[in-house]
Amino acid sequence: MKKRVLFIEDEAFTVKAFVKYLNEFEDYNVELLEDLTEAVRLLSIHKYDLIILDIMLPHNGIIDEKVSPKKSGIAFARALRQGRVAGHNVAENADIPLLVLTAVVDPRSTREIKMLKPAGILRKPVAWTEFFDAVQTTTSSHTTE
Repeated sequence: MKKRVLFIEDEAFTVKAFVKYLNEFEDYNVELLEDLTEAVRLLSIHKYDLIILDIMLPHNGIIDEKVSPKKSGIAFARALRQGRVAGHNVAENADIPLLVLTAVVDPRSTREIKMLKPAGILRKPVAWTEFFDAVQTTTSSHTTE
């Protein structure tokens, strides 16, 4: 059975090759989204094996109007871990492994990301081998029920 992956990245053109490869040549079904609005909807109705999340995402107020787009992924992941995002029950995915994809390198943001206990932090630009190794390692140790 294919592993189900939700990939949330607003610069989708930069990762389409990764997604295409995983969908066509590996044992994955990857859904690529460019914003958090659709992600919240999907997380409330589907169970995933892995979430790959960019930290800087447009959020259209779905998280909190006060949240900077530079930290919207962090706020989203915090809410996800609590099982509720923007009024949607996402408890079924609250403990799903999370790979964080980010260009953010400041120490405060790095600490905030680490507090989310992600399965991995991938720094942009990420190398193919690092990306695939992280996805395979994370999904091989986790299975949806």
